[in-house]
Amino acid sequence: MSKYFQESEMVCSCCGCLPEQGIDPKLYELLDQMREAAGVPLNINDAYRCQEHNDSIPNSVPNSQHVDGTAADVDASNIGVEVLAQIAEDCGADGVGRYYGDEFVHVDVRSGKVGDNYRW
Repeated sequence: MSKYFQESEMVCSCCGCLPEQGIDPKLYELLDQMREAAGVPLNINDAYRCQEHNDSIPNSVPNSQHVDGTAADVDASNIGVEVLAQIAEDCGADGVGRYYGDEFVHVDVRSGKVGDNYRW
């Protein structure tokens, strides 16, 4: 699965579940590459979200990559949002979102879906 991340870090914080198909192995690969490139431990703020949890988050989209098990929000407080976002891009993330106020970076592996290489 992953060299650095446990399945328990990826479960929905509302119900403790994972998607039926599990977390996309490409997401684990991306996160492991990011951890090695960063050279410091990385913490997952949020990964899989059940639809109910996703719907409760302000400004979330119904077709969120989190609901598919293909996204994670990674805490950037120990490395900086811009640095972590660049690492994510360098490691091949399909989606990269920068959240400066909350100090995290959204990463996803949406390859083959609408919005490949999506940045915000």
